[in-house]
Amino acid sequence: MKRPFAWLALAVAVITLVAGSLYYVRIKRFWGITQTDFSVFYHAGYQMDRGTSPYEYRSTHYTTDAEYLFKYAPPVGLAMIPMSRLAVQDAIRWWYALTGLALIVALWGVRRLVRPTLASPAHAALIYGLLLLTILRPYLATLRLGQIDVVLAACLIAFLAALAARRDWLAGWWLAIPILCKLVPLVWLVYLAAARRWRALAWTVIAMLGYLASPIIHLGLAGTGRAMRAWLGVLGTSGGNVEWLLRYKNQSVLSTVLRIIAGPHAETVTPSQWGIALGITGGLGILYGAWVWRAIRRARQAPDALDTLAAPSLVMIAMVIFSPHAWTATFIHLVLPYGILIAYLVTRGRRDRIGWGLLAGSFLLVSATAPDAGLGSVLSRTV
Repeated sequence: MKRPFAWLALAVAVITLVAGSLYYVRIKRFWGITQTDFSVFYHAGYQMDRGTSPYEYRSTHYTTDAEYLFKYAPPVGLAMIPMSRLAVQDAIRWWYALTGLALIVALWGVRRLVRPTLASPAHAALIYGLLLLTILRPYLATLRLGQIDVVLAACLIAFLAALAARRDWLAGWWLAIPILCKLVPLVWLVYLAAARRWRALAWTVIAMLGYLASPIIHLGLAGTGRAMRAWLGVLGTSGGNVEWLLRYKNQSVLSTVLRIIAGPHAETVTPSQWGIALGITGGLGILYGAWVWRAIRRARQAPDALDTLAAPSLVMIAMVIFSPHAWTATFIHLVLPYGILIAYLVTRGRRDRIGWGLLAGSFLLVSATAPDAGLGSVLSRTV
């Protein structure tokens, strides 16, 4: 097949158009009742445009559920102002288009990173087809609720591509965006320090400070200070929601351990159960961190493209599964690990039964038995 990536981009565009059209009808018909993440972003831009705080959920126009309280840094609300000036039905269509474009950018970044391993256009076509299949379910979940995960995944892939090209300043500006949105990507700062990429680390800190100062343009110094204090206040109160951690849809390591210890229908957690769960999760995290450190050391000694991408892939996986909340949409960040594993299996490990089994098992977990789909909704309530 000639130009396989062009066909991949076309497939993403068609999927986005069809699925977005179906979701749009649902949102347009039930807007104000149906709660979506995009309603939070839209409202945040609206409030920022008026010079008021987007962090007071009593002023939310489109939802009163605290789960949908805006929790991102003030610059994210500032970036949503252009969207909020459109009618909400028009804005969601642009958001769908941005989401589809972000996925194409993320896939293009994966293509650049694993391209040295592609032996032929036929191999590339097979890799792209398998990759799209594995991430399709998380992508549709992201699209359905108007979530931001695909955009953040594109930023992280762009960060890694810039890092591989030794453009540390650009890598820092890309990485700062997801950090200010969800904070969990702060783990990449640890990776940069472990990999001794000090310039990229410094540029990330500079970029974060620059982004945090950007609302001064619209809110002024005093207004930006109030917004920052409100954001920090929200962060201080939003992480202890036990109900979120016990939800069957939460596939994080901590949530899984808590459900095993407390029981599938538990609504509260005792201090001893907390201690056991945190101890097990922390122990698993230490073991996983040692695995990442080994991959970083190996990458310094091996110029092989797949070896150099092993550590970033492991960090990407850790960012998802060790996050307090790992919903279906967050698994879109596995686009890079999936791309590397599939590229290895197609080009080198065709007889690697463990690798193919890992890919199949991961696909079943993330897609076929996703916690909000069919069989997964049954399995996730008991595991």
